[in-house]
Amino acid sequence: MNSIKFIPILIVVISTTLLISIAIWTSFTSSVVEETNENSADESVVYNLNIIQNATTSVRGEDIQLKTTSHDLFHENSEGFAVYRLPAIVYHQQTFLVFCEGRKGTADSSISQIVMKRGHLNGTKISWDQTLTVVAKINGTRLANPVPFVDKDTNTIFVAYNVLTAGITEPMFLAQDHYNQSILLIKSQDLGVTWSEPHNITDETLGRMHPVPIFYAPGPGHAIQMKSGRLVMQGNYYYREINSTHKTYKSNTTDHGVVFVSDNHGQNWRPGGFVPYAEDNKGHAIDTSESSVVELANNTLCINSRTLSKSQPRAQALSTDGGDSFGSPVLVKELTEPENIGDVASGCEGSTLGFTAPKNWTKYGQVKSSASDKEQPWVLFSNPADPFIRIFMSIRLSTDGCQTWSKPWTIWDLASGYSDLVQYDDANNNKDYQGPRFGIVYENGYIDTVSTVSFMTFTLDDVRNGVKATKLRAELKQNQIVS
Repeated sequence: MNSIKFIPILIVVISTTLLISIAIWTSFTSSVVEETNENSADESVVYNLNIIQNATTSVRGEDIQLKTTSHDLFHENSEGFAVYRLPAIVYHQQTFLVFCEGRKGTADSSISQIVMKRGHLNGTKISWDQTLTVVAKINGTRLANPVPFVDKDTNTIFVAYNVLTAGITEPMFLAQDHYNQSILLIKSQDLGVTWSEPHNITDETLGRMHPVPIFYAPGPGHAIQMKSGRLVMQGNYYYREINSTHKTYKSNTTDHGVVFVSDNHGQNWRPGGFVPYAEDNKGHAIDTSESSVVELANNTLCINSRTLSKSQPRAQALSTDGGDSFGSPVLVKELTEPENIGDVASGCEGSTLGFTAPKNWTKYGQVKSSASDKEQPWVLFSNPADPFIRIFMSIRLSTDGCQTWSKPWTIWDLASGYSDLVQYDDANNNKDYQGPRFGIVYENGYIDTVSTVSFMTFTLDDVRNGVKATKLRAELKQNQIVS
C-alpha cells in the first residue's frame, strides 16, 4: 500500500521531466537565425539549416543561398501502420517512387508490408500521392528491406524484398544453421501503377552461395544498372565461421557486403562478389553490413558499408570486374557513423549516388589533371554524421571516385536514421535548365529517429553552399559565438 502512494508523485516527476525535455528541444529548434554576441552584432549565423528553404542567409557577412524544397511523405501512426522504415527511392520518366516498410509495430521483427508513394514531376514542381499504395503483402508475415531499381533499357521498375517470419529477431536468425527466408522480386512497366506477381529468386541467389548464408538482408536503398546494362543489387549476409581464427560477431558469424547480378534484364540472377574478411590496425574485424553500391569509371564498383564495431567508421571495397569480385575493405575515416550508445551493433545505413561530373566542374573548386579524371563520376553520400547517436542527417560529395570526401552538409540537426539518394533531371520540361537535380528521402524526427519520412530536393550548388554553411556554423559554435 505504501508503494501505491508514491505512484502519483512518480507520475508528476516523469511528466515534469518530459515537459522540460520538450521545452529544451523546442527552444533548440525554434529559431532559424540567431544574432551573435555584442562583439559581432552585425553578423547573423545559420542555426538550423534543415528548415531554411529558398532563402539567402548571411553567415559572417557572406551570403549563402539554399534552394531546397521539402515534403513529408510518411508519418508514424498513420494510414494503418505504426511506423515507416528503410525508405528507398528511384526516379524514371518524370516519376518518383518511394518505398518503405510499413510496420504494424515499432520493432524490426514486426509484421510489415511494402508500401509506396509516387511523386510526379511537372517542370520544377513535384506533386505527391496523398495516400500510400501497398505493393507487397503476406498476412502475418514480415516483408522487409525494399530495394528498388530501374532497367532503363526495358523501362522496367523492380523491387526486391525479404520475406521473413514475424517475431524472429536478429539474434534468433543468427543462431540458425541455415537461412530461413525468401527473396522476392516484383516489377512494374507502367511507373508503379500496377505490379507483377512476385518472382522468387532465393534458390538462384542464396542457394548458390558457399559457405551457406545464415541470414541475408537486401540493400537497404536503391540498387543500380551499370552502363553495360548489368543490374547490381547490393546487400549483406552472415555466415558461420567454423575452425577459423577470424574474430566473429553474434553466434560465431561474420558479416559481409555482397552483390547479386543479372545480365539479362532481371530474368535470372546469380551471386556476384562479396567483401572478404579483414581486420583493422587494432585487430578488430571489419564487418561490412548494410551496403550501398555505386559505379565508377572503367567498370569499377564501390560498395560502401556500415560497420558493426563501435571503434570504426564506414568501410569501402572496390570491384574492378563489374561486381564479380571485391577487394579487401578499407575504413574511411571521413565517413563518421554513430556508435549507437547502448546498442550492440554500431553504425547506421547510408546511401551513395553516382552521377556524371558537371561540365563546369571548376565552379566547384575542382582541378582535373587528365582525361581519365573527367570520366570519373562524382558521388554523393548521406547518413547521420554523428559519432555517438543518430542525429545530423548529412550529405557529402566525392569528386575523385570515393577516394576522398567533402565535409558534411547537415540538412537536419536532430534525430535521423536511414536515407536514400536519387538523381532527376528536369531538362525536358524546364527551359532554364541548370543541370542535374537530386533528392534525398530520409527518416527523421525531433527526438525519435523514425517519426517521419521526408523528401528534399537539392542541387550541387546547395551541396557546396551547405557544406560551407555547416562548416562556418561549427566554427562559430566552437568559438562560443552561438550559445
